[in-house]
Amino acid sequence: MDFWFLNWTVVNGSGHFIQHGRLNGTFNLSCDTVAFIETEDEVERYLYSSMEKIVNTYILPVIMAIGLLSNIAFLFVVARVHRMRTVVNVYLVSLAFADILFLGAAMGQDIAHFASSPVAKDQGNVNFGLFIVMYVFTYVAFFTSEFLVTAVAFERFYAVCRPMKVFVGNADPWNASKLVVLSWAVAAVLAATTVPSQCRTVVYCMLWPTRELEATLPATLTAYVSTSEAAFRYASFMQTCPFFVAMAVNSVLFVRVMRAMNDRLGVIGRQAAGVRKNLEVRNQIARMLVINGVMFFILMAPFQTLSLYWFIRRLTGYTRYQSNKSFEAGLLFSHLLTYCNSAINPIIYNVTNSRYRRAFYEAFNLTCRSTCRDDPSAQGETGKKDRRAIFATCSSMKTTNGSLRSAMKSIDRLTTEESRA
Repeated sequence: MDFWFLNWTVVNGSGHFIQHGRLNGTFNLSCDTVAFIETEDEVERYLYSSMEKIVNTYILPVIMAIGLLSNIAFLFVVARVHRMRTVVNVYLVSLAFADILFLGAAMGQDIAHFASSPVAKDQGNVNFGLFIVMYVFTYVAFFTSEFLVTAVAFERFYAVCRPMKVFVGNADPWNASKLVVLSWAVAAVLAATTVPSQCRTVVYCMLWPTRELEATLPATLTAYVSTSEAAFRYASFMQTCPFFVAMAVNSVLFVRVMRAMNDRLGVIGRQAAGVRKNLEVRNQIARMLVINGVMFFILMAPFQTLSLYWFIRRLTGYTRYQSNKSFEAGLLFSHLLTYCNSAINPIIYNVTNSRYRRAFYEAFNLTCRSTCRDDPSAQGETGKKDRRAIFATCSSMKTTNGSLRSAMKSIDRLTTEESRA
């Protein structure tokens, strides 16, 4: 997967035509540069480590299966349960498609590379055209996920903290859909601009130290590298810097939303315990989205931090990648976290929100027991009674300068949408 963000450095691009000896005879190889491997330690640097073998053989297929099944199940639930077709779920459905695309393109490449060659960075198992398509799909999914997580954060911020103002994406599902389409379009453009960082093919002639290794390891290694150092730096910048900007913006929005939810509960006071409980239930959707956004940045941050570190090294003139076991281990672990991020979103929805659990049970004709008993949507006219109780409570409070009107409009919006969720 090219999301590893590391490139081979071509030490000689003039081209070589060499005669290569094997146990079964001699044949000619045409390559761009020759890699002379003289020791067993150098051989190990090119091969998969024992940990990488375990990850590619067992862990990646499990994560991929869980991710695809969970995201497809979420799409099925939204399609099957009509009340799940809300503004928030317009974003979450699109996020599920982005996760499926990311898992299929990025993880699929990793598994294919591992299955086709014993050399870790050999990309010759796929032709150049297919490689570029998978590369673009990977980055389109990545950029789209960033945009959608940020859009959801703004949607909740305006719904909870600024109910009198309308965010362009939370007025209705149609507006949200237009924002989603725009996110995908911008992501596609950004991904296309990074293609030069991976669109040059370099073939390495591998001269292994022993005849036994020559008989079992490939004679050539194919890598897709950047056309120039400037192209590599641009792709590095587009991957890392917007991520950290988005993380900072989302952090501020998450804090504001959580504070506003706590303040809203405090306004109800101790006199309306039942109303307070129902407001807590309605806050589940906001907490769910905050938790989902926080997990996105927590799981993506280690990989992005390592990528930023390597980007800075390249800016300082350090252009040749050297194998480092600690760095490789950290890169492998952070890579797994990025895949987990695309696999766990529907699990978060069901764990943190009783309404999503209830919809899941309904879609698959299962029995929803104690975990769904606190769901007001299953209680008929309870939602309307709760709203009248909230109105009575707010009317009894001392309000000035239209604060009652503001409070009631906020309650109207939240009750209308969240009673459908």
